[in-house]
Amino acid sequence: MADNVSCKGSRIVNLRDLGGYRGRGGLRVKRGLLFRSGDLDLPTGVLDEELAPLGVSLVFDLRSKEEARARPYALPGGIRYRHRPVFSSLAECTGGRHLGFWEREKLFRVLSGLSLSHEELRPLGRLMLGVYEAMGEDPAVFGGIMKEIVEHAGEPLLFHCMAGKDRTGVLATMILLALGVSQEDAKEHYLLSNDCRREVVEREMKLVAAIVKDPAVVGVIGEMMTAREEYIELVLDRVSSYPAFEDYARARMGLASADLEALGRIYLE
Repeated sequence: MADNVSCKGSRIVNLRDLGGYRGRGGLRVKRGLLFRSGDLDLPTGVLDEELAPLGVSLVFDLRSKEEARARPYALPGGIRYRHRPVFSSLAECTGGRHLGFWEREKLFRVLSGLSLSHEELRPLGRLMLGVYEAMGEDPAVFGGIMKEIVEHAGEPLLFHCMAGKDRTGVLATMILLALGVSQEDAKEHYLLSNDCRREVVEREMKLVAAIVKDPAVVGVIGEMMTAREEYIELVLDRVSSYPAFEDYARARMGLASADLEALGRIYLE
């Protein structure tokens, strides 16, 4: 468990440091080098003020092309930007299936205040499970980012998606596991998104409840907006199907032992 892990006091939602957890060989993950967050869509001056104290010199954007176009932001001078979408589009979800038509039809009905049958609701409820299954089964994009992190040689960096809980949460989990942090501590770090996003979720759920008339749909949407243990366990179960994280990283992420050793040299103390 890490001490002094906090996401309070920043206008960037779910902004946190990965440092402080006990990793490989009893060493600690260094603080002030690996940051994660939700969307950076803030006025330029505000974003400058929030990022300046962190000393960040590189940002990884995990959002899709559509998300990045819809909510662009301008980084302060000197901070490099790398777009590394976990999913190439919003329609790309479970196991390579494209749910674009389903999403458009069902979301139109939901936002129009129409009820969904239990049969129609089931795929919506399974959507996040499918997303996590896909990330655990094919984490190559995370492996590629971790190689780039090694190349960044220990300068402070930040990675983010929209909410900073799902795609960002899985990348943070992979980094912590690669540094020898226990699955329990990695899971704890993942679930902290619920505390960090509490006000945002409460505000957004009030808007949802005002539009959506079906309480069952409201409940499912509420689940999708939170970090849930059952979601991250789908990823951790896939990792645990291998003898060690190194085996999973080699087979699924394209990471060699040398990559993991380099991560440890840079980010453990």
